[in-house]
Amino acid sequence: MIKECSGRIGRFGRIEVMPRLFVFLVILLAVGAGGFFLYKTLQGQPVTQEKSINQSAATASPAPAVTQSSDPCEILVKGSADLPPLYSGVSWSEPETGVYDVPLRGEAPQKIDGCLIRTENVMEKISSEIRRHYSLEKYAWENLVVADGMYSSTVSYRSGDNYFVFRSFPDPKSPKGASAPPIIVELFYAQ
Repeated sequence: MIKECSGRIGRFGRIEVMPRLFVFLVILLAVGAGGFFLYKTLQGQPVTQEKSINQSAATASPAPAVTQSSDPCEILVKGSADLPPLYSGVSWSEPETGVYDVPLRGEAPQKIDGCLIRTENVMEKISSEIRRHYSLEKYAWENLVVADGMYSSTVSYRSGDNYFVFRSFPDPKSPKGASAPPIIVELFYAQ
């Protein structure tokens, strides 16, 4: 007894599934390559010098203080009317000024002078808490770019001429293939 097949039969008696599978694999490869390219494009590569600071000294008051400073590092650490103070509970490096690549919507990253501060060896859960702490939409900042990947993310904001970037990524010194690698978190503020 011969059973009927619901698919089309090709020249050699096989069901023509291969063209659909090929198209699916090409689309999957293109999406993966595009995501990897976006991730690599949005990575800022600042030069940093690590110095540990006492977190309790950096955040003396838990509420954002209205800072009328022209020093971006002071605003990044102490906060302002539209930027929360430095996230407490982790050790941060000494803030430093320099040029940083800020990802912009629909454009190539732009090099902007500002202040960078980072923390190393935090767990992914802490990295997510820091990111939520700096959800600046509630302060009327415009969200420019959001890029998420495995254990990494980049979020950039603009408010007038001010820019803020949250970036997290696995520590490059961690063992390859670690199930939960330690995370580095960078915060950048420019005015």
